Amino acid sequence: MPKTTPVTFDLRQEIHKVHHLDPSRSARQIAREFGLHHKTVSRILKRQEELAEPVNIDPIRHEAVRSLLRKGPKSTEELASALKTTPAQVV
Repeated sequence: MPKTTPVTFDLRQEIHKVHHLDPSRSARQIAREFGLHHKTVSRILKRQEELAEPVNIDPIRHEAVRSLLRKGPKSTEELASALKTTPAQVV
């Protein structure tokens, strides 16, 4: 049985999102919320550059996508540009 459990990419993103929304929260407080050791959370917060995409705080609204698509078909890149986000978040 391994001593540690790997932390998924999605969980890392959630930790970064929580920290971004409330930077005053300590690693211990965030760790308690996710059931992790505080040193694990500290390491994750120090390694922000390993996130492939920035944390998207404002979700893309379905209405915005619908209104763009009513005007005609768009590529992923065109949608991302119009929504001011990355293509990976549009898919």
